Amino acid sequence: MLRASISVVLIAEPSIVTNETIGLVCTKFEKALHSYNTANAGQFPIHIAYGYCALTDEFSTLQDAFNEADRLMYICKKRLKEIS
Repeated sequence: MLRASISVVLIAEPSIVTNETIGLVCTKFEKALHSYNTANAGQFPIHIAYGYCALTDEFSTLQDAFNEADRLMYICKKRLKEIS
């Protein structure tokens, strides 16, 4: 099994990139990974734990945004371990 963990902080204009739009992209990515893992049953499944955070009023510094992305990545990682 291939595993990867990623924390991502996006620096962009909040009216263009929001946590909601990032979430939609991540949902599509998860579906694509699920399709790959289903199509290649048992052959090198890929699982990626990730966390993301866009700069917002709530997370207004890079450190705050990184900490939130990192926190969410660890939640995702825990969820993946529980289903593995």
